[in-house]
Amino acid sequence: MEDGDIVDAFISRRGLQLETDATKGQRTVARRNFRRGEAIISIPPLFGFPVHPGEKDEEGEEKESEEDRCYLCFSQVPPRHPRCSQCGISQYCSAECLTTHWKQRHYFECTRIKDSTARVDSKRIKPSFRPWLRMAMGVDCATAATSELQGRAPRWLRVQTVAWTRLVSHRAQHPRHITRQYEEIATVLGSPSAVDALCRFGCNNFAAANESGTIGHLCCPLVSLLLNHSCLPNAAYAYTASGELLVTALTDIRSGDEISLAYVDGLLPRSQRQKELSAVYFFDCKCIRCSGQAPRALIDELMDRKPEQEKLPSALPTDFAMPAAVDGWALKVVAVLLANAGDSLMLEAVRGQLARDVSFVAYSHWRECQDECLDRVAANESDAQWPWAAAAALHVLAFYALAYPPTHPLVGRQCLKAAQLAWNALQSSSANQGVADRALVGALASAAQSILEPPSSSSVGRQIFAILDLVNEK
Repeated sequence: MEDGDIVDAFISRRGLQLETDATKGQRTVARRNFRRGEAIISIPPLFGFPVHPGEKDEEGEEKESEEDRCYLCFSQVPPRHPRCSQCGISQYCSAECLTTHWKQRHYFECTRIKDSTARVDSKRIKPSFRPWLRMAMGVDCATAATSELQGRAPRWLRVQTVAWTRLVSHRAQHPRHITRQYEEIATVLGSPSAVDALCRFGCNNFAAANESGTIGHLCCPLVSLLLNHSCLPNAAYAYTASGELLVTALTDIRSGDEISLAYVDGLLPRSQRQKELSAVYFFDCKCIRCSGQAPRALIDELMDRKPEQEKLPSALPTDFAMPAAVDGWALKVVAVLLANAGDSLMLEAVRGQLARDVSFVAYSHWRECQDECLDRVAANESDAQWPWAAAAALHVLAFYALAYPPTHPLVGRQCLKAAQLAWNALQSSSANQGVADRALVGALASAAQSILEPPSSSSVGRQIFAILDLVNEK
């Protein structure tokens, strides 16, 4: 089989087909039905690595995590942890991760990465671009290994390598200040062709993230090549504890449907989504939501309004002295979500609301309120903040319900968090202020279970809901 056919053969066995599209260039459609929660693609990245501790961005601020992380699953490593005895670079949270990483990919990366690291002076590169330097080195090692191993290279590695060659770099469209940094990296590597590779990676990469931020960087050309963006996607992706990029169906997908992912956060206002997609991925989104062909397009109009006179949401506490309460519109949206009553009723719940209450700024304030409440509980060892934490969590859940598909893992996780916080509020010594009752706690927990563990998902497929969400990054 020629290399040009290996990608098509790989995806065909998984019930997928890559087609030419007059508007998008190409698209991937299902050639069989996929049930919600079912794994569509699962494949190791061409290269990936955890965030390095202590890196700073261009403003001198600490970037991402300060914790040492496992080179396979990206979880934090304990004080005493195993490390690869050959390269001395890769470290792991457990012996199991070390063994799994070696068998999967590290056996052909190990000495190549060690040699590359030894000959490159990373201090010549700005700290915020050092992950790009490491990624360039890693991708070069992986593609070189594919060539050297030839028929002995794992099939997934050959698929990823061929997919890498088919990605478009958009080099002429990258901002000049970015390409200057790429040129400096290419100089350090002694490889002028690295600029094109970095441009290709810059508009096709993935970041593994948890609630605290980015914890790892990934290059998965196959997924980048196959799946287009939609602000109302029918699939989501995650990096699993076993070191694979997993794409899972968010909804039931019928044969003939295009499979799509969200490249940017669907909670962002439409104007911000359009700006980011144009600046990073070099296209104007014309998906069903952005083109106004879906009920949620009307929700975008609400979210995109500027707050009236820059006022805070009317119910947001400033000192937590007032009784905790949830806006009526938020309770209605949550009720529609829990009843699975559809977008139209959800829209009716927010129609006519003040901009200061239903806007991205309002969401940001409620998210900050939720986090502040939890920080206060942790710091003071007091339960006085539980009612407000529960109220804030329900507001955040209402915004999630407005922005994401009802079966999105972020919606499920927020249902679970809201259930936990509401239960703590009910059990706290603070007077019950009507934020929640046992029936609501039960409904939230049931919804979380239904979303996070869909009956049709396999044990592998469920990892998307239990491990790490992924978002594209620059």
